[in-house]
Amino acid sequence: QRTDYVTRDDDHFLKHSLAFRTDSDPRIEYADVAITHWPPGKRTYGAKPDQKENDGGNQ
Repeated sequence: QRTDYVTRDDDHFLKHSLAFRTDSDPRIEYADVAITHWPPGKRTYGAKPDQKENDGGNQ
């Protein structure tokens, strides 16, 4: 658990890590994540999540 960042910055840091093996050095790239169904919820680290965040979007 990180205490120096209380909320995460998904706009800048939610990325796919891509690793490519080539004949020379390996190549690492990053790609944006397309959120299509369920956006990431809050990280509560053991605390009970709010019902709204835990219901999976079902009403």
